[in-house]
Amino acid sequence: MSRTVRPFILLVLACVALTAATAPTRDEWAPVEKAIKSGSADAESQLAAITQQFPDWPDGHRELARLRLNRKDDAGALAAAQKAVDLSFADAKATPDHDAASLAIQALTRLGRMSEGFAIAERFPGNKDVKGWVNYAAAGAAFAIPDAARAEKFLVLAKERAAQNIPAAFHLLDSRIALSSNDLRRAETSLRSAVTTDGTLLDAWYELGRVQSALAAQDPKRAEEYYGKASESFQRVAMKLSDDYESWFGLGRAQLELGKLRADQTAGEGGGDSFRQAVLALDKALERQPDLADAHLALGEAHLRLAAYDLAVTHLRRAQELGARDRSLDFNLALALGKSGRADEAEAVIGAAQAISAGEKVTKGMSSYKAGNHELALAMLRDALDDDEIARDAAAAAAVRRFVGHAHAGIAERARKTADTAATAKAETDALAAYRTAGDAGDTWAQRHFLALADGMDSSTAYAAGLTFLGWRKWLAPAGWKVAIRHYGESKAWRDPIHLGVWGVIIGLPLILWLKSLFRRKPKTIPGDSRPGATPAARRKRPEDLQPSSAAAAGAKGALEPRSELRSTTEVRKRKDDETRRRKRT
Repeated sequence: MSRTVRPFILLVLACVALTAATAPTRDEWAPVEKAIKSGSADAESQLAAITQQFPDWPDGHRELARLRLNRKDDAGALAAAQKAVDLSFADAKATPDHDAASLAIQALTRLGRMSEGFAIAERFPGNKDVKGWVNYAAAGAAFAIPDAARAEKFLVLAKERAAQNIPAAFHLLDSRIALSSNDLRRAETSLRSAVTTDGTLLDAWYELGRVQSALAAQDPKRAEEYYGKASESFQRVAMKLSDDYESWFGLGRAQLELGKLRADQTAGEGGGDSFRQAVLALDKALERQPDLADAHLALGEAHLRLAAYDLAVTHLRRAQELGARDRSLDFNLALALGKSGRADEAEAVIGAAQAISAGEKVTKGMSSYKAGNHELALAMLRDALDDDEIARDAAAAAAVRRFVGHAHAGIAERARKTADTAATAKAETDALAAYRTAGDAGDTWAQRHFLALADGMDSSTAYAAGLTFLGWRKWLAPAGWKVAIRHYGESKAWRDPIHLGVWGVIIGLPLILWLKSLFRRKPKTIPGDSRPGATPAARRKRPEDLQPSSAAAAGAKGALEPRSELRSTTEVRKRKDDETRRRKRT
């Protein structure tokens, strides 16, 4: 080999060796990659060692930054990510490392240095942010300030760069921006897109459950639908992360609300399955977080709905001890105490509870009614009816009046047991008036209670109630007809002049028609021998005026004659003239 060629070959080999030395071989990288994927405790140390061995390898620094960020080592992640970004910009032939830039901005956001993150984002304008991750990280930094408008602008750019392949994380951030302005509909849409893109993103499923629960509270007409969807969302997370007490709690509370809705729709008879599911989920939440006050509060109410009063008292007392401040706590506790036979304790709790809003007054009134304290129930419910919040809602006002009727009916029942006739009659009258007012407002349950109560009272009241019920139901209710007909005679309603007139028409009209038939002239009967045409000769020779016309006779006869014997029109006319002259001579 010539001396001039040998140095050139050595130079090429040196360059190749130098180039190869900037990055590890596949065999060198494989064990480190395996440690990262398996979550090994020494993965970071292995990764740090290989980046020290190959300090100019940007991919190694980027992966080290990602690992440290996942392990909450924000400062270490920032250093590694910044190194990767600088190395990518130093190589004129290399593409700027947008992934490393995104990691650096996220680390700076956690460190509270958002302005430095925006400076990094400015180094990746347009196409340099290949998949939108730099603008996504900048949107997260802006949202952390918080500056929702700026975050929205960055996120729009990120979605434009991602084009048709928008990552689930982008949708998740969009939902958080929407929630910052209380736009629940947009948040739900974004979260739906997130879980559709990546069904394993459990954070998105959990947030979706929370948003659906909020939508249920916001939209009563679709509450049952949204609570059902929320239950499904929370259950997905709970099944994957069985130790996540928040998901179990979310599931339990959604099932509790679902059960309450179904119970209200069926006058307290439905919702049992949902209440039992709520108990199971809330028990699991408390197994993982025993001092969760809201879980004890919800579990106490679920047991109360299932008539497990002692368990309800236990959990509601525990919620009190843990500092729960929900206004329903005192009322539910009083109800559970009353149902478990501790009336004195129940009255003490009710007496200490101060109702402030109209809703609390209604809740306290209903709790008092269920606990048997009908006088307090009347006081609270009447007070609630005077509140503008209730007065503006016709359906709510009707429901409150129905419970006023229930309270009066309870007082009547108590007076009946003591044989206090006057008190019983007054309470029944008051109950009937409350039911009627609620029924006039369209409350169907109040209408049924009105009819049932009146049916057991005096006949006049029962008959009038039957007619009122028929008026509510457009005269198509068999129950109303049954009550009205049963009490019609005893109520003396027939004494009314209008009724007398109607009965007079009903009874008198057939009588008049019968009398008229007695004086009707009988038709004349002609003996058989005297009737015209009774003799055979008369039947054979009909009068001339009964004979058919000549043309018709000719036509009828001609229709039966053979074609060879048919006469022409001239012959028929001549025959007719001859017949006419013969009659004249005769």
